[in-house]
Order: sequence, then C-alpha cells, then structure tokens
Amino acid sequence: RRRVARKLALSPQQTQQFISFQQRLDSERDSWQQQRRHTHAALGTLLEGDRLDRQRATTLLEEKCQAAQTHGSALVDAFGDFFDSLEPWQRQRLQEHWQRRHCGCRSH
Repeated sequence: RRRVARKLALSPQQTQQFISFQQRLDSERDSWQQQRRHTHAALGTLLEGDRLDRQRATTLLEEKCQAAQTHGSALVDAFGDFFDSLEPWQRQRLQEHWQRRHCGCRSH
C-alpha cells in the first residue's frame, strides 16, 4: 500500500481514498472466503444424495451471483472514487504498472 502511494505520489486525499478501497477489498475478501466455506458445505450436502437437488443447486448459484453483484458494486465504487481522483499522469503510471504485471508477459 505504501509502495503504491509512493510510486503514484498520492496526495493525502488520494491516499485516504486508496486506503478506503483497500479496506473494502480486504472486507470483501473475508466475506467471500466465509461464503465459499458455506457454499462448499452446501455442495457437499447436495452430493450426498442419490439424485442432485437441482432446485437447491440453482438457489446456491443464484445466491453466489447476487452476492457478487452486491459486493462487486461496492468494490467498483470504491476503486472508481480512487481512480477518478488521480491526475492523468498518475493514471498513466498505474496503467503501465498494470500492463507490466498482468499482460501475460511474465512466465508462470
């Protein structure tokens, strides 16, 4: 987090927006992990029977999609607030950093 703030030379307001985004991301990650444990347990129950309870499986899928929509929107808003506050040169630097790290040029 400090590295991002330093590399982008964030103002105090931008730093606060970045921290808010990171806190939201951490919170959502925790929520997703808890939801994943619940889903795994529910899927295990579905697989114990002789036949798949398709209605329950569909309900589980719908719950996951709804959670992704709800939590995803808040995450997009938090990142949008941060990104929109950046100066053009800061956005450019962030885009370049993203391309270096995520363009598929690195070997895995």
